[in-house]
Amino acid sequence: MEDEDDSIRTSACITLRNIGEKAATPEVIAALVHAMEDEYEIVRTIACISLGSMGAKAATPVVIEALLSAISNGNGGIVRAATQAFVNMCENGFTEDVIAAMLNALRGPDQFVRAGARGVLFKVGWKAATLEVISSMLEAIRDGDLYDRKAACEALGMMGEKAVMPEVIAAMLHCMRDDDDDLLFAARQGLVEISKNAATLDVIGGILEAMRGEDWWYCIKLLKVLEDMVEEAATPDVIVMLLDWVPDDLFSASEVIRKYLKEMLYGCTRKFHIGADLIKKIHSYIAHDTQFDSDVISIEHLLSLYIHSGDSAWLPLILTLGLLNGMALTVVNDGIKIHKGGEAQDIDVADRSLIDRLVEVFKVEKIKMMNQLVVYDG
Repeated sequence: MEDEDDSIRTSACITLRNIGEKAATPEVIAALVHAMEDEYEIVRTIACISLGSMGAKAATPVVIEALLSAISNGNGGIVRAATQAFVNMCENGFTEDVIAAMLNALRGPDQFVRAGARGVLFKVGWKAATLEVISSMLEAIRDGDLYDRKAACEALGMMGEKAVMPEVIAAMLHCMRDDDDDLLFAARQGLVEISKNAATLDVIGGILEAMRGEDWWYCIKLLKVLEDMVEEAATPDVIVMLLDWVPDDLFSASEVIRKYLKEMLYGCTRKFHIGADLIKKIHSYIAHDTQFDSDVISIEHLLSLYIHSGDSAWLPLILTLGLLNGMALTVVNDGIKIHKGGEAQDIDVADRSLIDRLVEVFKVEKIKMMNQLVVYDG
């Protein structure tokens, strides 16, 4: 490590990197810290990488200080190597000294060190999701510059459902008011990430509440967040929440709700059961949505849900969607025939009782529709 030939010094660092944790003696660590002050950039960079390869054993105060100094004073390659060294120190376990150093760095005046610290917390993700770290991220969103706020949203997103707190959701929703595209994207992705698994209802509930009484443009941005969540979030509980919330004056909201309904209805047979109460809610919504057509949910699919489940609650919805789309259903010996635009499609139904039930329900629904008509004489 003291050789005059920089290539030999570099090779020595590479050898120590390859040995990794087994080489993490106080003497070796001290030599690598010294190498981080080498006049040649390649030596300094490999020294950072070598320290990172030694894991938590290298997370001493002297090493942490040296790596932070490298982040502050180095160029892109050294900064990346030092940042990754911190990440590697945390990979095989939670290293409190490293996390504490990152938190302290976040409060410092050096923007490059702050950026490096955020990068570490971002990559470590859920391992760093302590209350203290989350509080620091919220502080960065509240008081930091544009870059601080963007990076904090990204880091919180990587922490997943551990970061699901009212304060975190509110902070990201506040960032959604900004006009900067990068910050908007970071906040949107952060909300999507923390909404996964058990936290979906909390996040979506926060988004819907935030849209009440707000201006059109802010609502459009939040609807985009909901749209990004659709594949993970289209569950019966979320659909109930959306249908109870839907406003009368925001066309884009209807577009998002249609996407949620489509995702849920096409996935329900393999994911979850849809009860009669929710089917009635969906029916009520579709009956008042003039833009809802068979391109969103096909009659064929709704019939397959009925045939698969045997639940008569689907039948009024099938009838309504058929009427809205100019379709007619007729019963044939071994099934149902769908008529539209001069074309017909046969649906096989093995259980005759399902056909009989369909006929009875359609008769009842027809009477209901006739009773709702008001005829004015004269």
